[in-house]
Amino acid sequence: MSAPVILALMSFCFLFFGYLGVPVPFSLMAGVFIGALLTDVSLAAIIQKIFDGMDSEALLAIPFFLLVGELMSSANVVVRIANLSLSLVGHIRGGLSQVVVVFSMFFSEMSGSTTADVAVMSRALGGPMKREGYSPAFITSGVGLFTVAIVSRRLFALSKFRMAA
Repeated sequence: MSAPVILALMSFCFLFFGYLGVPVPFSLMAGVFIGALLTDVSLAAIIQKIFDGMDSEALLAIPFFLLVGELMSSANVVVRIANLSLSLVGHIRGGLSQVVVVFSMFFSEMSGSTTADVAVMSRALGGPMKREGYSPAFITSGVGLFTVAIVSRRLFALSKFRMAA
């Protein structure tokens, strides 16, 4: 059979099983197995590729990241870090924007993800900054810019040493 016919048959199987109410992963697998039967790919190669696809650290990182987020929120870690940052630099003029920098320094060491840092900081410190009179544009740019700068500070330091050498 030609490739377009096999592709059409695989798509038909996926849609047919989907309309019957079969869960999407099983519908996809049925279409793939039907297509594989019509080609010269061995069943052992298909099973090997399935397990190779599941053997990915990125797939494990997502549930563990969610688990750590739930553990941190249940233990009030974010609130405690915000209070620590506020007690360290909150008394200085413009202290709340400096709290963002200190909070980012502490939190970026725990999460290691710039996107997660920005999400947590905007939720944790966005409201208090708005109540203190900071403009939404300053909050957005400050949280995003400070977080990216703090997380990638090692790259900044390395480039500084590289330029000096």
